[in-house]
Amino acid sequence: MPIIILFLVIVFFVPIVSWVLFSLLGILMLFYKALPYILAGFAVIGVSLFLLNKTIDFSLSSKFGRKKSIGEFTKELVDQNENIIFDIGVNWHNAISIGRYYLINEKFENCPTYKKLKKDDKEKMELVIEKIFTPALSEVKRKTKFPVDKKRR
Repeated sequence: MPIIILFLVIVFFVPIVSWVLFSLLGILMLFYKALPYILAGFAVIGVSLFLLNKTIDFSLSSKFGRKKSIGEFTKELVDQNENIIFDIGVNWHNAISIGRYYLINEKFENCPTYKKLKKDDKEKMELVIEKIFTPALSEVKRKTKFPVDKKRR
């Protein structure tokens, strides 16, 4: 029995192992011949990128500025006009929610948060929208990216 196993190993396994070893050695010899060229390519690319980084300012955000989302723009607008909102007596979170809805849809009557408000609070919110969000509506199209497509409107 062990003689049959030894015969099978010699007949089938040794040629496979030798083929793998010779293939690996051939690839290693090719890599050894090409190694200086590969390293030189990496060095040229690295040096050119280093020099470009030192000489050219690649920061486009400093030149053009990042466009904000509607939510970021609304929160910033509410924070800037916080004294008006508190003088009128409107909840800060409601102002953000209804303001975001107004800036996206250009109307606020269908906003779920607006529908939940009492009549007195609705009048106050209309005043806030008139003073803060209506002047900012034209600015929104320039300074924000609209993630809302026309079909959802």
